[in-house]
Amino acid sequence: MVQVKTELRHLPSQQSMEKLSRDITAVTREMAETKGQMRIIGHTALLINDFLIQESRKEEARKREERRRQAEEACGVAPEE
Repeated sequence: MVQVKTELRHLPSQQSMEKLSRDITAVTREMAETKGQMRIIGHTALLINDFLIQESRKEEARKREERRRQAEEACGVAPEE
């Protein structure tokens, strides 16, 4: 019986367990909020990436058109309008 009492003395109190439960609940809420924010950040990053890819393609098309125009001018071909 003495050994059981000694072991019980080392167990956390009801108040400690309740505080731990509240802390775990708070962390769970914060993690859910962080998860939502990370989804938004990920979606935003994808949109930015898509935009940059499209802009890069437009720039490459402009460069090709400019090279074509310069080549036509060098050859004396009238530019298309």
